[in-house]
Order: sequence, then C-alpha cells, then structure tokens
Amino acid sequence: MSIFFESGDWKDRLTALEDIDWAKKNREWENICIVAASVVSNRQARAATKAFLKSKLNLDLSDSEKNSLSKAA
Repeated sequence: MSIFFESGDWKDRLTALEDIDWAKKNREWENICIVAASVVSNRQARAATKAFLKSKLNLDLSDSEKNSLSKAA
C-alpha cells in the first residue's frame, strides 16, 4: 500500500472512489458488506470491503483478498 502513496499520483488514483456507487442498494455490495439488505461489519465483511475498494483503485490484491471477493460473487 505504501507504493500507492509513494508513486506521487495517489490523489489522482483516489478519484476512482468517486465512481463507486456508495448507495446501500448498489448490487455490487451484495455479499461484500450487505447481506439480506442489512449492513454487516464482521471481519469477513471488512476484509471483502477492503478488497473490493482496492480492486476499484486498481491495486494489487493478495491471494486472500482475491479469495474474499470470489466468495462474495
């Protein structure tokens, strides 16, 4: 993650966050941090949310992060 900040373009890369639909009804959140229309905040949901955001920022994902996203799919 430090490479993200050291690259000097981190502000530009964060603009990708503007493209995310942060609404609870966004289907992309389903099984990431929304289950049965309720927000979940357990360890698995936090890990999946982190992985989801890293993927949206085009950051490399660890194997466990990839796994958490594949479980959500």
